[in-house]
Amino acid sequence: VTLDDAVALVGDSASLGLDDVALATADGDHAAVDRGVARLLRENVASVAILRAVARHFLRLQGAVGLVEAGRSPRDAIGALKPPVFFKQVPRLTAQLRWWPRDSLAIALDHLLDAELKCKTTGAPDAAIVSRTLLLIANAAARARRQAA
Repeated sequence: VTLDDAVALVGDSASLGLDDVALATADGDHAAVDRGVARLLRENVASVAILRAVARHFLRLQGAVGLVEAGRSPRDAIGALKPPVFFKQVPRLTAQLRWWPRDSLAIALDHLLDAELKCKTTGAPDAAIVSRTLLLIANAAARARRQAA
């Protein structure tokens, strides 16, 4: 039995889906963001919960960036995060540190906060707000990733 088999059998699929969407957004993977958001919404996960999960991920990246700026290596910075990063996610987060500087993380977090506010106050379709916001952030990640390569 592999780890993926075990997760599929006993894992909380909504929680895993939230992590997947957050990672895909920070990676700049538009297709995975689109698929993940659609799946979560079909499973009746609240739009605000999706936005907050992505925001938590970006806040963790922001904490790791601070540690790197203080002189730690990216891998050590990821290792210092609490709660600990799931070992399979360490390489992705370490890579994300290369293309998410502090100012870009702040902008992404502003977009996420603004989207949550819009979901709560505008009456606009939550699904559209979430999808648009996450794809906007994923676009920034994809651009930064290309520039870093």
